[in-house]
Amino acid sequence: MKIQGSNSETDKYGESLQERLSRIEAIILADGTLIQRFDALQKEIQRVGEENKLLREVVEKQDSTLNELKVEIKKLQSDNIKLERVCKETFMNIISTEEDENPKPFLVETRQQVNETTQDNRQMVKNIEGRIEGKYYDFSPTIQDTKPINHLMNTDFIPQRHIRQSEVEQVAFYSTVSVPDLTNLGDHHPIAFDHVITNIGGAYHPSTGLFIAPVDGVYVFNLGGMSRPRKRLHLEFVKDGTEIQSIYPDAGSTDSFASDSLVAVLELNKGSEVWVRTRGGSGEIHGYNFTFFTGWLLYVK
Repeated sequence: MKIQGSNSETDKYGESLQERLSRIEAIILADGTLIQRFDALQKEIQRVGEENKLLREVVEKQDSTLNELKVEIKKLQSDNIKLERVCKETFMNIISTEEDENPKPFLVETRQQVNETTQDNRQMVKNIEGRIEGKYYDFSPTIQDTKPINHLMNTDFIPQRHIRQSEVEQVAFYSTVSVPDLTNLGDHHPIAFDHVITNIGGAYHPSTGLFIAPVDGVYVFNLGGMSRPRKRLHLEFVKDGTEIQSIYPDAGSTDSFASDSLVAVLELNKGSEVWVRTRGGSGEIHGYNFTFFTGWLLYVK
């Protein structure tokens, strides 16, 4: 006989629903491994949630930084446009100011030289392509036609064209090594004479030790070096990478300081470079302004 009511309903095994749920709960509680798995899963879900939160914060910061960079880029673009406008206006003002000195023929001449140079370059390319294909072309006229290129390379920018000759003829410098000592310099190490006393014309560059000739002419140079007791010093005076002369203040076998100097008169082209470097790894320089490098323009060619 079937008993009415949900609490008294039984399944085919004779268990009520309440009894069956209680039995399942007892099984779950008895299985400690399953509970541990649920706990571990809960902790993993919590950890992933925290990581997602951190990632969202990082993304928000990156978005903020990106927006700041976009604003900075727009500002730089705006500043660049303003600078271009100022440069154009300055250039036009220079051209307008120099109209009284009649620069127009020079502009026409320059434009004509550019056109001729372009044609020469095209012909040179054609000749080279012909040689590659096994055809013969006479290169000698082309080599002569490259003179306009050299002329253009030596042509100053238009605003510099009217610089008075007397302004570029004033060239003189005097520099020394002010630090106490320079040691362990190695071979062919360029010497930067850091203490500049005179630099008329700005042709000497103390950061590199280079003197760059601003005009074609004859120049006079003077180099002096001093070494400490029981030390040796060998310095080369160099023009465009080639040694001209050297000094060798040798105090290696004495308890006294040693000094040596040289004077050189050189004919330089505009852009020629003159500097001082060590030789043979012998580079123990005594500073305190005892080691010096000086020079001046004797006359323009």
